[in-house]
Amino acid sequence: MNRFDSRVMHKISWLVIAVIAGQLFVSPALANEAGTPVAPAIEESTLEPTVTPADPRPSPTEIAPTPTAEAPAPTMEPTPLPTAPPSPTLSFALAAEPQCEPAEDQPAALASGGSIEYRCVSRLTLAGDAIAPAGIAVTWSIDATVTPGWRVQVQRPALTPGSEPVWAEAIDNTSHFSIVQPDAAGTSADVGALSTDLELTWRLRIERLACLAGSPAVELRHAATVDAPSVTGIDRDLGVIREPLRIEPELAAITAPSIRFNGPLDFGTIKATALGLSETRIDGQLSLTVTGLDQTCGGWDLWFDASPIVDTDGAVREGFALLIGECDLTDGCLAASFAAGPEAPATQSIMITITLQAPQYAALGALGTTIDATLIASADGI
Repeated sequence: MNRFDSRVMHKISWLVIAVIAGQLFVSPALANEAGTPVAPAIEESTLEPTVTPADPRPSPTEIAPTPTAEAPAPTMEPTPLPTAPPSPTLSFALAAEPQCEPAEDQPAALASGGSIEYRCVSRLTLAGDAIAPAGIAVTWSIDATVTPGWRVQVQRPALTPGSEPVWAEAIDNTSHFSIVQPDAAGTSADVGALSTDLELTWRLRIERLACLAGSPAVELRHAATVDAPSVTGIDRDLGVIREPLRIEPELAAITAPSIRFNGPLDFGTIKATALGLSETRIDGQLSLTVTGLDQTCGGWDLWFDASPIVDTDGAVREGFALLIGECDLTDGCLAASFAAGPEAPATQSIMITITLQAPQYAALGALGTTIDATLIASADGI
């Protein structure tokens, strides 16, 4: 091999070495005898370059990152705390006053010695929350007062099956009752809102004794309290001014007692002779009945008067007269007096003696007259 060729080969050998330097360990060049470096002999099988196949996947630096949406942070729902059930509440409001009106079949006016009844209603409103109607009880109280001398009574109603209304005792000029209404709002045990109106119906009686003067004035007051087993504090409407209800009944006029004749004036058998009447004084009896003295008061006087005695032709018979005692009935005569008032008998019957005065041996014949009886209030009458 000439020198030119040797250089060429040298260059090629280093070129090969440069190519495979990254793959093989290269021994240092050997020098020949002339001092010229000589490349080591290399078998061609060992000088073939080793080629590593390329990785088909891009390198990490060649992969562009894919933007991804950030996942939202998880939301933590607060755990609700257990709540206590609402406390039961209850309030009530009572009407300012009861309402009263005359009951059925009552007189338009209060008569002396009579009575009149009224139908009355008391109203109450209940309201609450988280409460059962069962067990709610209402205590009603009714008070009545009347002018002294008059009489008033209130009637406690029947609120339970089988019971009857009862008239409360009248003490002086007052009367009172108190009654408990159980389960006033109902018997349901369901808890919830409550709103209801309650009514208590009761009666009032006013009695008028005979002889009472002036007009009576009745004052009515009502009150109520409410109890519920599940409520510790119950509200009451205290803003209402509760003035008493006043009742002044219309009064009927005090009537005068009445008189009824029970028969004619009876003289019995009159003695006579052929000369005429043999008697100059003949007593007769007249029966009458007086009623209504218990419905009036004071004293009442019974007066009689009579027209002159006449014959069948209407001519006055001279010397004839009708007398009570020594009083001539043509002048008016006091026959009797009566005490009226609550203690008086409702009916009194009496017999009045009336004397027929005639002249001695007066001629016989028909006699006619008219007798009237009248009751007149005495000076200390009604």
